[in-house]
Amino acid sequence: MYALRPSPDTNIPLPRPSYQINETYFGTDVASMTAAAFATASSLFRMFASVTGDQKDAAYADLLLSHGVQLYSCSKTTNFSRYQFSVPTVKDIYASTDYLDDLILSAIALYKATKNETYLNDALSYYQLPDWRTNHTEPLGWDNKYGAVYILLAESLFNTSDPQKSIQSRKVAENYLDGIVSGTSVNQTKGGLLFWDFYSDDNSNANAMSTSYLLLSYSRQVLRPLLAISPTDQEAISAKIKRYEDLAIRQLNYMFGMNPINQNYIVGERPNSPKYPHSALAAGFNSLADAIASPTDLSHSHTIYGALVGGPAKNDSFADQRLDWSQTEVALDYNACYQGILAYQAMYSPNGPYYETPTSSSNPTTAHAPNALPTWAIAIAVVLPVLAACLLGLLAFMFLRRRRQQPLRQKSEPSTRYESDEGSTLQQDGSPKDFSQSSPVSQKKTSVDLADQGITLPKELLTESTTQRAPELGQ
Repeated sequence: MYALRPSPDTNIPLPRPSYQINETYFGTDVASMTAAAFATASSLFRMFASVTGDQKDAAYADLLLSHGVQLYSCSKTTNFSRYQFSVPTVKDIYASTDYLDDLILSAIALYKATKNETYLNDALSYYQLPDWRTNHTEPLGWDNKYGAVYILLAESLFNTSDPQKSIQSRKVAENYLDGIVSGTSVNQTKGGLLFWDFYSDDNSNANAMSTSYLLLSYSRQVLRPLLAISPTDQEAISAKIKRYEDLAIRQLNYMFGMNPINQNYIVGERPNSPKYPHSALAAGFNSLADAIASPTDLSHSHTIYGALVGGPAKNDSFADQRLDWSQTEVALDYNACYQGILAYQAMYSPNGPYYETPTSSSNPTTAHAPNALPTWAIAIAVVLPVLAACLLGLLAFMFLRRRRQQPLRQKSEPSTRYESDEGSTLQQDGSPKDFSQSSPVSQKKTSVDLADQGITLPKELLTESTTQRAPELGQ
């Protein structure tokens, strides 16, 4: 419910504390990612300055970069730690699982902003620490940035003077992306949405979009340049480019309504877009109590155009309900990669976006699908009772047949089986008879007796142990 605070932010109880890290109570993850943000933003404003000639943009780029350098330096020289140990309040809400991914990303961002190879060497040194792993499969998110590290490091090392480092970094990046494309590290819903167990239980769209952004970025920044300079492997590289880009665009099309319920997941985009995003700005109520009491009231609402909502469940169902934050919440990190993909499409794709036109037979704001049994479950439910009835009938038939034959055998052979020397279970001295030495005649006789009752034993049992079992079965 935290996204449904009163709008505007008034009447919130005081005090309203803010939290910080410092050199005494540090957080390597927070400082590093802030350094990465400053460095990346400085690159953006420097590009603006080169296009417009506006010196204000250049000055702002310098200011951002200086702060990024300061924060990165602090991250390197202060004891490594995760910020929740300095700010315990956040440990149950947004606890960080690692700081190495943040530290490497900040070094890469500063290398890209300055072209100073010291930062790239720093990134490689952190990358080679024993605590770092190159087999992460998690989607890119606010806490897990391993996939971004793999892709950005491969991009940064593409033109390095050490070809072995370049090849190795590409291998790690492609292992990560190939696992996604092949389905070995992630599943897809029946409608085709990438879906990680646990990670996609909430905000499934955000994970699909962040992964698609990595696929497109690697294809554009690494594979296509590699295709242009590689004299060999042209066919293999082209095929990989197609797999990466096709999967990414299918995920984008899913956002625009190419899914089993024709649901567009972009607020304000089409008639089949979400109408009840989990957002205070969108809801427009003055109190949380009012929002809860009137979950379908749109009289105070504002359309937050272009916002990507959390997304569907694993079965492609979606509840367009304001109070269901797991599916209708909007957030900056949800939109970041989605808008990056749109920019990519605007730059490189000749085709317009996919749109699903809603019809009277479809309800794009459907609630969770009913728990209907899948086809295979229905088949089992029908077939198993029939098989059980047939088996019971067969057992009953055999039992009745045996009961009818028992009196006839007693009249025709009152004591033959147990009075013959070979058929008796006792020896003449009254001790139990050793059936392991029974003659072939005894074995044959037992086989005939069993056949009379409709019972056939395997050949190996007839030759090894039938005479031991015959008296018991014949009773």
